[in-house]
Amino acid sequence: MNDKQNFARDKFESVVTKVRAMASKPEVVVATNMVPNLSPDPDFVASYATYADQEGRDYVAGWVRTWARYNGVSLIDINRTFNIVRDGRDILNTYFEEVPEVTFGSASEWIAAEDERCRDFTLRATIATAAWTSGTPFYASLSDENNNVVFMRNNGGFLEFAFYRGGTSSLYQTLLSTIPTPSSNAEVEIAVRGEFFTFRIIPATSGAEAGAQPFTARVIRYGGLFRPRLSYFSAPGTGPVLAVTLGVGKEQQFVPRILDRDMWGIPDDTADTRAVTGGNGINHPTSEGANLIYGMHFAAQRYDLRAVASEVTTTANGYTQKFDDGVLICQLTVPVNVASTGSQAFAYGDTFIEKPALNVSHLVTNPHTALYLNNIKALTTNTTQAVVSLIAAGTSVNPAADTEKLFIVARGRWK
Repeated sequence: MNDKQNFARDKFESVVTKVRAMASKPEVVVATNMVPNLSPDPDFVASYATYADQEGRDYVAGWVRTWARYNGVSLIDINRTFNIVRDGRDILNTYFEEVPEVTFGSASEWIAAEDERCRDFTLRATIATAAWTSGTPFYASLSDENNNVVFMRNNGGFLEFAFYRGGTSSLYQTLLSTIPTPSSNAEVEIAVRGEFFTFRIIPATSGAEAGAQPFTARVIRYGGLFRPRLSYFSAPGTGPVLAVTLGVGKEQQFVPRILDRDMWGIPDDTADTRAVTGGNGINHPTSEGANLIYGMHFAAQRYDLRAVASEVTTTANGYTQKFDDGVLICQLTVPVNVASTGSQAFAYGDTFIEKPALNVSHLVTNPHTALYLNNIKALTTNTTQAVVSLIAAGTSVNPAADTEKLFIVARGRWK
């Protein structure tokens, strides 16, 4: 599923849905793919070196990357590191080179030229008024995938943006902006960079541009080079564009660190693992390649390991918080009968698999004297409750006041 012809968005999403539905609540982590050998044995696997096969891997990596970021899923972006190390380019760090303006005698569809293919772009375009109210949706492309687009239209006097992630039944978000729908031909600015889409109307009044607030949304889109397009979706060849100035995204350049023969192994007429060096000459890395790609990638990461809270439950005296790694924390704010020296039990609201560790503190600076820590005779626990008893009883002033309450935290494990 790591190349264009074999990737099925609906199946990918179906697998993730099933994993998330598991009772054990596993953490979902996705990783982007590397790109195969540019120069394999021509009599065996020449197709791996074609434009389609090289770009096809970046195509899938782009979708997985932006899908993960849109959905807040953990991402290991090996594809980005691979592009830096082998190809000497950072596909997520682009600058823009402006090309000459294109003008039309009447409203038309606009498609970037073949030599203007890019991964990211920005443009300024003059759009005819009909674009916003037409029954045929006006759209901007987000990738080379036909249905990976954003529709732009009027809704109640404001511009609405509908985003599609490619394939059938692919609408995933519709957002109503605060941008008033233009009532005449308008100059607009559109930018697609990484996982972000930005749109704004350029004010007609001179000097007013700084006050034009853009609309920005995180999007899901495929990777690889494509020709940006502005068009009417269900009427190919037509559009509302009167003029366009395109900024072509160019990747930041680096010195490549490895050759294909060192990355994948020496090509031959088999896909067998190479002796000594490893690799299969096509798409399985050698020891040297793996060390350089994975080593560089993970060495650059910041490791901040935190358990993810999978369940928070409100209880009678506070709340419980379960974490995916099995930790359970129960926090209780409990009113203590300061006039009693008997045992007083307070339920956690959940069950530990063994006795948890307890911490007790006061809610206020000057608690009731009976609740001074040196007057607490016992603070014990079992798997379901904390038990408190006092050495000497006092006289209650106000049982509902914070001065007669304790704050108890129990930490242990639920699995």
